[in-house]
Parts: sequence; C-alpha cells; structure tokens
Amino acid sequence: MISTQEKMGFFAENSGWIRPLVAALILMIGPKTAQTFGGMSSDYLIPICSLAALVAVVFAGFKARMTHTLSAKIVSHLAVLTCLFLLAVQFFRSV
Repeated sequence: MISTQEKMGFFAENSGWIRPLVAALILMIGPKTAQTFGGMSSDYLIPICSLAALVAVVFAGFKARMTHTLSAKIVSHLAVLTCLFLLAVQFFRSV
C-alpha cells in the first residue's frame, strides 16, 4: 500500500507568523486612521497600540524564525537586515 502525504497550503504552513504580522499591521494603522477620520481623540492610544504592534512584530519574527519554509526564512532575514540598517542609521546619526 502506497502512502501519499498531501502538502499543506501556504497559509496553513505559515499562519504562525502571518497572523501576528497582520495583527501588528492593524494595530499600527487602525488608531491613526480613526484619528484621521475624527473617530477618536485620545493621545495615549497611539503609543499603546504602537508598543503592542512592536511586540506582535517581534513575536512574528520569532515564529518566522522557527518555521521551516522559504517565505519564513526570507521574512526573518529581511527583518534582521532591517534591524541592522536601522542600528547603523542610529549609529552614524549620533557620530
């Protein structure tokens, strides 16, 4: 008897890091969009949502590093390169 394994879909394989990334995107864009259209006027909500988005991005990066797919490897390498670029910009700005 021959056993065949069905390959899971893209989202099923990568949902561990895509979902936190989508949540971070919503947390970053949502409060600013609501403020633009006059839906909210609180000054403390944007920094709180930005901090939560940062935590979600770090979590997504960790989950992407633990996922063994090509797209997760590309995303994790891009995240590392982006962090190194931002650190270099901060370093040369202070010099």
